Amino acid sequence: MPNPEQDPNGASDGLMGSDLPKVYFNSFALGFSPVDLMLRLFANGAPLVEVNMAHGTAKQLAAALLGALKEIESSLEHPIEYATKKKGELNDAS
Repeated sequence: MPNPEQDPNGASDGLMGSDLPKVYFNSFALGFSPVDLMLRLFANGAPLVEVNMAHGTAKQLAAALLGALKEIESSLEHPIEYATKKKGELNDAS
């Protein structure tokens, strides 16, 4: 039986039923200033949105993403690989 606190795609309760716009991205760029971090999201090379956040929020986001990825890797029983700037070179995220 599905968990009533999750949607069929596994999103947590806090993400269900939102009327916010949905964004898919497959690359990003980071920038920073003394007070903020800027995250620009791209889909197939086209810029979609820029998100500005406090350094503390960026650190919380990084920790949450790393934790989620470790949980996913554990359930898949293999590391998630990602492309580096060198064409064709893959790294695992752990």
